[in-house]
Amino acid sequence: MSCMEVWGGNHLTFSEVDMPGLSAHVLSAPFDNAEYGGDIHYVSSCATGRVTRVLVADVSGHGEAVASIADSLRSLMQRFVNYVDQRRFMDALNRQFTKDDHDGAFATAIAVSYWAPTGCLAISNAGHPPPLVRDAATGRWRVAFRRRKDESDVAHDLPLGVISPVAYDEVEAPMRPGDLVLLYSDSLIESRDVDGKELGEEGLVRIAESLGDLAASEFVPALAERVRQRAVNERIEDDVTILALSAAPEARYRMGVTDWARAMARFSRFIGRAMVGRRREIPWPEMTISNIGGALIHRLNLRRRTPEQE
Repeated sequence: MSCMEVWGGNHLTFSEVDMPGLSAHVLSAPFDNAEYGGDIHYVSSCATGRVTRVLVADVSGHGEAVASIADSLRSLMQRFVNYVDQRRFMDALNRQFTKDDHDGAFATAIAVSYWAPTGCLAISNAGHPPPLVRDAATGRWRVAFRRRKDESDVAHDLPLGVISPVAYDEVEAPMRPGDLVLLYSDSLIESRDVDGKELGEEGLVRIAESLGDLAASEFVPALAERVRQRAVNERIEDDVTILALSAAPEARYRMGVTDWARAMARFSRFIGRAMVGRRREIPWPEMTISNIGGALIHRLNLRRRTPEQE
């Protein structure tokens, strides 16, 4: 995947996409065999390829309203593809959703940014189910990055399009080679068995544990099938999205001159298209030392580390 690209959508697919230091496997299955659904997934490559940002959203509503929101999400990801600050990205996304008219629709969403030079993972949550993580060292699964409980007057981590402004947190942790991070739609944990019992987060962890140490390409469809088999009439009554992120086993990504040149060439093309009216927004880079300076000096990228990496 090239710098400043946005890949994904809300259609039926089982695909893999590779970014610097990271791979994503995604299964998207709209409800009732529809061509398009209310679950949306996007992957973007940012900041000269050093940052990968992933977004999974579950939009209320169906039909043309969902298609319009999917287009809006893609446009916004393209507009802010060169921004490193994920909280700023989420704030802009929410402001635009609240401003736009989507017939009262809103979207839960989870955004993940991966800083390839250090293997730092940042997650922000807008009312979405928390991800699951499989630790490479132990092979155990756990619910991670839960939304925090906040009693202040400031709204935190609400779904996109409900109110504005909203403060979005950013939780950071190292992602080690062999770790697997799982993003998913709530249709999995809300699926019910013949007794009417929801699977829930802990039930999803148990199913994940039962699958062993499968690679992401095998794990994703196997998980979907196990959840489906448990459900009433072996049918999940909603759109299904499962997206698994895995870090590459090789050494940390280090941008070369060729990567930098390609990124600058793509950015120049975006500016050219904007000047002739083919694009309304230019994906300007975030003016920070780690972003601008890191495009030229590798050492500056190492400023972004989690406490465990210091």
